[in-house]
Amino acid sequence: VDVPVLANGNIKSWEDVQANLQLTGADGVMSAEGMLDDPCLYASTGSSGSSRDRKISLRKVEKKIRQLQNLLEKKKNGAKLTPEEEEKVKKRKDLKRERKELLNRYNETEKKGLPEELEVPKDGLTKARQYLSIVKDYPPSPPLSTLIFHCRRMAKTELTAFQLLEDFKAATSLDEVHRLLSKAEGFRDAPGSFQ
Repeated sequence: VDVPVLANGNIKSWEDVQANLQLTGADGVMSAEGMLDDPCLYASTGSSGSSRDRKISLRKVEKKIRQLQNLLEKKKNGAKLTPEEEEKVKKRKDLKRERKELLNRYNETEKKGLPEELEVPKDGLTKARQYLSIVKDYPPSPPLSTLIFHCRRMAKTELTAFQLLEDFKAATSLDEVHRLLSKAEGFRDAPGSFQ
């Protein structure tokens, strides 16, 4: 297919992204519900986005090159290629050049010692705090109900574990949201303090 193909549905973790790309061979993956629960979903705990993008691009180019090699083998064995297959074979040099450029960019990044790790929040409470900080820095602020909804989705695991989810959903002010997050953080940071 000559247009980008995107897969969608049931993407809730970075592992889901990788598995979906591997299974479908799509050019990208979309997520809606999963992003509400984890806005850092596409920030794997491994490589940064640019490095990850290069690796994905390189994988796709290498896949196309293997397909071309199969077509050339098919032609060598006397089979007639379709016009579409002939067009693909003509792009072989372009693909090899693209592969070389991707490898060079990857090697340059390695030589410069650019950071490959992202500082990705590990828990939902930290993600909710960062979300509220961003909202504060970039007005206008959404309605309180939206803030509660988003924070609740991000920190659901922790709020549920510390029996604060219902109180959180019923919060009537941003101060109360912050107070409940602080309470949950206190429980998280002092294991055994929650009874």
